[in-house]
Amino acid sequence: MSLASGPSSADFDPLDVPVRDAATVMLVRDGLAGLEVFMMRRTLDAVFAGGLYVFPGGAVDDADRHGDVQSVCAGRSDAGASAVLAVPAGGLAYWVAAIRECFEEAGVLLAVDSDGEVVRFDDLPVEERFTAHRRAVHDGELRLVDLCRDEDLRLDLGVIQWLT
Repeated sequence: MSLASGPSSADFDPLDVPVRDAATVMLVRDGLAGLEVFMMRRTLDAVFAGGLYVFPGGAVDDADRHGDVQSVCAGRSDAGASAVLAVPAGGLAYWVAAIRECFEEAGVLLAVDSDGEVVRFDDLPVEERFTAHRRAVHDGELRLVDLCRDEDLRLDLGVIQWLT
């Protein structure tokens, strides 16, 4: 491999990646022809796992652990999330990170509005507004919790099931 070509998936060794707190989401639904699973292909230029097919996910950030996150969560508490993960506290951050990463990487926001309706982006002004939000969250300019407060949303943690 030349330096100009960048890393390839053949050069990727998962044993060389440091362990860190992270969350991954498998988006699954019943389709007309059976079960459908959403995956993404990472850009070939990515330093980490370039060109590989992956589920949305990534590191748990400090903002995912912040004490004010619970106020915008529906369907799971920190105590409940921590019990599922068998940790003393802080388990909610993994669910929040999963939703944030899914929004950042795939543009899917697992959230409900004040009426309990799933957030939809099929209206052009809404889509444009959330595209800007997505960029701001990805760039660290906007915390997901602040996006939820600004848009009167709650993260729908109840739709995410833990799998081992």
